[in-house]
Amino acid sequence: ERRVLGDLGLTFDTNAAKAVLYMPDSEGRYWEEHSIVDYVQFVKTTTVTFRLEEFAHRFPLRFDPCQGSGLVIIRSITVFDLLHDRVVLQFDGCDANKFVISGTAVRESSAFSRINGWRQGFFNSNKSNWLLDLRVISTGIDPQLFFPVLPKDIGFPLEISVEMKFVPSQFLDLLK
Repeated sequence: ERRVLGDLGLTFDTNAAKAVLYMPDSEGRYWEEHSIVDYVQFVKTTTVTFRLEEFAHRFPLRFDPCQGSGLVIIRSITVFDLLHDRVVLQFDGCDANKFVISGTAVRESSAFSRINGWRQGFFNSNKSNWLLDLRVISTGIDPQLFFPVLPKDIGFPLEISVEMKFVPSQFLDLLK
C-alpha cells in the first residue's frame, strides 16, 4: 500500500520499523533470545509496549528503536511494576541524560533542531512539547538506548511502553 504524505503529494510505502527491547542475561550481555520485538509505523507516532518477566535487573535494559538510519523521536518511556501497581521509571523529557545512547545512534545536535517552516511541523506534534523529546539520529542498523538501572525492589511482570516516532533517512531526503 502507498500513501500520500501531507499536502506535499509525496507517496511512500506504509512500512514499519522493528523496535527491540533486550533484557540482560545474568552476566549483563544482550542476546536475540532475550529480546521482545514490536513495530513502529514510519513517520507516525507509535506506542510500543513490552511485557517482561523476571530478568537480571541489576543491569540496564537495552532498547533498539529501529534497525536503519533516520531520526528517532522519543516522547515518553514508562516502566510499570504490575505486581506493586506503580511506575518505577518514567521519562518525560526532563531526564534524558539518564539514558545512554550507543551503537549507531547519536543524540541529535541543536543544529538539526533549527528546522523551520512546514518541516518543523512535520516532525513535531501539537500533543507534546517537542523541546522535551529525546531526539536521536540513527546512522546505521544498530542504534541503542540503555535505560538507567531499575530499582532493586521492583516486582514482575513489568510493562514498558515507549511513545516514539521513526522517520527513516529516505523520508528526510524527501524533505530537503
